[in-house]
Amino acid sequence: RKRGEIDAAEKTIERLAKVDPLFPSLPLERGQLLETRGDYAGAATAYRKALDDRPQDTDLKLRLGAALVTAGRVDEADSLLREVLKERP
Repeated sequence: RKRGEIDAAEKTIERLAKVDPLFPSLPLERGQLLETRGDYAGAATAYRKALDDRPQDTDLKLRLGAALVTAGRVDEADSLLREVLKERP
């Protein structure tokens, strides 16, 4: 993904998901891939799933908030981003 090989990254993530659907950071990686493709609504869904595993992860909350804003879901992002601001003024 970082080298711009989005299709190859997607195939790798899907193969990994079949072998180990509970692999740590799989939802985060999927979200980043979707974000790279411009699918911010899909990325937000993946980041929410990642937050299920790491509910106190401020960086992940920020990433989700940013994806929600970019997807046009500002009201939904507002409370989450205010929470991030409290954690990291």
